[in-house]
Amino acid sequence: MGALYVAAATAVLFGLTALWTGPRTDLPAFLVLAAAAVLLVLVDVRHHLLPNLVIGPTFLAGAAFLLLSAVIDGSGADLGRAAAGAGVLAAGFLLLALLSPSGLGMGDVKLAGLLGLYLGWVGWGAVLAGALAAFVVQALLAVTLLGARRVGRKGELPFGPALIVGAGIALVAGNVLVNSPS
Repeated sequence: MGALYVAAATAVLFGLTALWTGPRTDLPAFLVLAAAAVLLVLVDVRHHLLPNLVIGPTFLAGAAFLLLSAVIDGSGADLGRAAAGAGVLAAGFLLLALLSPSGLGMGDVKLAGLLGLYLGWVGWGAVLAGALAAFVVQALLAVTLLGARRVGRKGELPFGPALIVGAGIALVAGNVLVNSPS
C-alpha cells in the first residue's frame, strides 16, 4: 500500500473519529489510537506482526490523554473503567493465547490491552462488544477469503486487523448493542 493510501486512510479515520467524539476532551486520545490503528493493520497484514514500538507508545500516550481528559472533566470513574478494561481484555486474550499458542500471539494480547483501555473508557458494553466483534469480523473475513480462494484452510490470518475493526464497531455502537432490550 502506497504512502498516499496510508495518508488518505489516516485522514479519513481522523475525520470519522472527530465526528464520532465531537469537541470532547478525549478527542486527542482517540486520534492517537486512529493513527496507530492504520499502522498496526498495515504491518500485521504484511508481516503478521504487531510491533511493541507502536503498541507501547500508543498505550502510554492514550493513557496520558485519557488521564488529562478525566482530570479536566472530573471523570475518574471513566479512567478507572478504562484501566480495568485494559486489564480484563489483556488477561482474557493472554489466557486464550496460552490455551491456543498457534491461534493468538503476544502482539494480539498487547493490542487487546490497548484496545481495552479505550473500550473501557467508553463503557463495559463496549469492552464486551469489542471482544466479541473481533471474533465475528475474523470469522467473516476467513469465510470470505476461503470462498474467494485467497487463503487455504490452514492459512494463517493476522488477528490484529479484526481486533481493530471489532473495537471500532464497539466504540461506535458497543454500549447500544450490549445494553439494548431484546
